[in-house]
Amino acid sequence: MNLREPALSILLLAGRVCLSGIFLFAGVRHVAHPAAMVARLAAVGYPMPMPMAVVAALALVLGGLSLMTGLFTRLGCLALVLFLVPTTLTFHLPAALHGNVGQGIQALKNLALAGGLLALWAAGPGRLSVDRLRRKA
Repeated sequence: MNLREPALSILLLAGRVCLSGIFLFAGVRHVAHPAAMVARLAAVGYPMPMPMAVVAALALVLGGLSLMTGLFTRLGCLALVLFLVPTTLTFHLPAALHGNVGQGIQALKNLALAGGLLALWAAGPGRLSVDRLRRKA
């Protein structure tokens, strides 16, 4: 075993946990305050805001748990990127283009998160993951 492998495994675990935090936090907020999320979606013209809010909450919580545990990591990365792209393009970016600096920051944050998720997808979850344990079994 290469000396770099333990360090790489720890860094991949730390990266997964750090990335998962923002998705879990947002997902729990969506679950705890569903009416607020539905109202925000309706205000910007999303069709079927209630089902969309449920899908968003599920994507955030399940994707975040996937990253944290390293279970179905690549699928979790893909699902979160597929959540971030339309959210950014239809929710944050239009407001940013109309001068809302806060939404511009949210759009850039989502872009950075998508980049991190794509890097994790490419690297894989590492040795300290449920995916790795499942492969060994």
